[in-house]
Amino acid sequence: MPAAGRSPEPPQRCVQGYDPASGRPCDGVTVGLPSLTVDKTSPDLTRAEVGDVVSYTVSVTNDGRGDYTASSPAVLVDDLTAVLDDATYNDDADARPAVGSVSYAAPRLVWTGPLPAGETVRLGYTVTVTGGGDLRMRNLAFVPDGRCVDAADCPAPPEPECPVDMADLRSARTDVSPLHTALRQFEPAVSYGTCAEVDGGIPRLELDKAASATRAVRDGDTVTYEITATNTGAGAYTDARPASFVDDLSGVLDDATYNDDHEIVEGGGRLTFSAPRLVWSGPIGVGAAVTVRYSVTITGGGDRTARNIVFSPTDPCEDSDDCVPRPPRRCVDGVDPRAGLPCDGVDLVVVPGPEPGGPELPETGAPRGVRGLLVLALLLLAAGAYAAARGRRGPTV
Repeated sequence: MPAAGRSPEPPQRCVQGYDPASGRPCDGVTVGLPSLTVDKTSPDLTRAEVGDVVSYTVSVTNDGRGDYTASSPAVLVDDLTAVLDDATYNDDADARPAVGSVSYAAPRLVWTGPLPAGETVRLGYTVTVTGGGDLRMRNLAFVPDGRCVDAADCPAPPEPECPVDMADLRSARTDVSPLHTALRQFEPAVSYGTCAEVDGGIPRLELDKAASATRAVRDGDTVTYEITATNTGAGAYTDARPASFVDDLSGVLDDATYNDDHEIVEGGGRLTFSAPRLVWSGPIGVGAAVTVRYSVTITGGGDRTARNIVFSPTDPCEDSDDCVPRPPRRCVDGVDPRAGLPCDGVDLVVVPGPEPGGPELPETGAPRGVRGLLVLALLLLAAGAYAAARGRRGPTV
């Protein structure tokens, strides 16, 4: 008998109904418990831009020894909070195979259903990028620490991120307490907080254009243009998914000649010209910029207005030979109002002859102060002569 106040120790083994160490009778039941692991992928996210459709796939696998059932189902939550400020959910989630149920209540998507040991369910859905937020699309799928029936009553995701590494989580499962193991028999939907995260940034291009002249130019002048493209987003433009911009010179070349001197003065990429378009294409890292420069010589002969707009095309261009987009009609605060893409423009007036306003005539003769006194004296002499003339005529009757 065990000493008073001490709990009996269970046998290490039970062989054919007896504890081999003490010879006392025993018996046991081995219960296989279910357990979930989560994996999440989004290949589209590494190259997504505004307007793109991004697909997500979340895989949940029962890698335990027991089954999740209809009465004690598995639950998966995918939280889209940090995605929906930059994208719109397309309401197209489905589970494959088609088991259980899928529900959505912004910002959470939930799958719940039976899942036998060794089986996997894949939850797929898409969003369309709008780019209206912080341009970072962080997305977390997780197994909640308690039951939830649908998206409306499921908890928020763990913060600030998945709490443990997946490898650490799997090894930890072998060290759980006997009490926790016993409770799992009755609450198999309770998990260890398994989760998976996808985090990606969206690039954003800003364009700035400047000219060496600010308002008006005259025939024979050389005007130098400089364009700077800056990636102000949270993701990079890459060689596989480059940025591009087009500078359309249609409104300039009727009054000027292109000097064929385009160059990249900062950054990399490819710069080509094929009248009337100059096209740049290439990678830009987060926070990095590319600057290009070229010039024209004013000739006149056109509408006497040199209007020039640089813009990001709807369909990216690699060089000027395969790029024929139309420039935007307007550029408001750096954005094409119709396409929502970046742009910038420079408008110059072409004035024939001398520079606008003309040079001042050269001063000759006496200084200005002396000339003023001479003018005043002449006026006084004229007034005196007029008075003398009236005096000689005498009074009128």
